[in-house]
Amino acid sequence: MKKEKLANASLIVVATLLSQTVSAQTIDFNSPPFTAGAGLNGQQNWLAESSWNVDVGGGSVSTDTNAEIAVLNTPVTLAVGETFSYYVEFRYTGTYAVPTGNLSLFQTGLNDSTGLVANTAANTDAHFNVQAFGTNQDQRLLVGFTNISGDNNLDPIDTNHTYRIEYEITLGIDAASTNYVGRFDNISTGQDGGDSNFSGIDTSIYDALTGSGAYVYFQSLNPAANASGLTGVEVGRVAIIPEPKVYSLIVAAGAFLFVHLRKKQSRKTSC
Repeated sequence: MKKEKLANASLIVVATLLSQTVSAQTIDFNSPPFTAGAGLNGQQNWLAESSWNVDVGGGSVSTDTNAEIAVLNTPVTLAVGETFSYYVEFRYTGTYAVPTGNLSLFQTGLNDSTGLVANTAANTDAHFNVQAFGTNQDQRLLVGFTNISGDNNLDPIDTNHTYRIEYEITLGIDAASTNYVGRFDNISTGQDGGDSNFSGIDTSIYDALTGSGAYVYFQSLNPAANASGLTGVEVGRVAIIPEPKVYSLIVAAGAFLFVHLRKKQSRKTSC
């Protein structure tokens, strides 16, 4: 009887944890459930400016317009010490040519609302943006359009390659002590751009995270500037990642249930 109660308790734990990780998801913009060839706005919990469209055949969304934003309308809330992370995979469209100056390319992070207002200012709104810079036009991750010392740069743009920004934020006791990390990689070649660590976020984002929720977003910046030959950006995947401790608890509870059910089945078979 005691083991039966433990099994039932484990089942309740698993169910509870699964319900708490409902936000863990991978969005590939496949058709279905997305409608290919149509605007992203209003589809599958996305709010987006009009130029973001689900590509013909599905599997990605793209824009050829500068400073256009898309927001996932799923609130993110955190308690002090909790971590939230996600990643976004994207590539550039067009025929790349070495530009005549630096390029602001792509941006992602958290907003304090679902408002469709692109963020193009240098601030502490808890976002990262990609810049191509210098003589070789290497790519690097900026925070609030400001360089972060100690980063590794990625090779110049290749429109055949897919890039990933992984975003992780851990809530501190206040906005100033909240830490977030960006990881910028070329997943086509395996090149690692390293981690970009930053402490301190805007109070509006902190209040959202501890209140009604903040929202994941991505946006184009100005990839076609300075005769780059680029026409826009294309996003192929957004993945929300639950905390590792949640998975560990689910695995532990699930393992107990598995062993218990195997023993129970074995007893029935032997009778």
